[in-house]
Amino acid sequence: DVIEAPDFRLRCLHTPGHAADHLCFLREADGLLFAGDHVMDSVTVVIAPPDGDMADYLDSLARLQQVPIQAIAPAHGGLITQASATFAQIISHRLQREQQILALLQQGQSQEPQKIANLVAHIYPEIPEGLRPVAGWQVYAHLLKLRSEGRVQGKNYDGTWCSL
Repeated sequence: DVIEAPDFRLRCLHTPGHAADHLCFLREADGLLFAGDHVMDSVTVVIAPPDGDMADYLDSLARLQQVPIQAIAPAHGGLITQASATFAQIISHRLQREQQILALLQQGQSQEPQKIANLVAHIYPEIPEGLRPVAGWQVYAHLLKLRSEGRVQGKNYDGTWCSL
């Protein structure tokens, strides 16, 4: 959809991931993306299942890389002027996190399956106790993506997970 007014034109872009119904708005005249919570300045976007979906988030970022975006106006933080590099960095960071999770599950293969709390303790050792549940949702979002790809096995947030 397009929103038109006398002084501007905004293209609505469906960008699921953070939330299933998330939208970004592109001001086409100058390539400014109003990103909402899809991209933030210096802060990691929370992907909390079931409404948040890591595969959708990564797909949305990849699609945004194909759009002529010059700058990003996030809902949180300042203007981001390196749009393409920012999308690439976020995707790279998320895929590195995914590899960390897989490596931990593969290490534990000879032991017993892992709980999300154990994975969080290894991946985010420096975060305060109060933020560990949020980190747990990030790990869970990655695990659900990996499960849909047939790379891990597990059922729910409180259950155990192992690599295949």
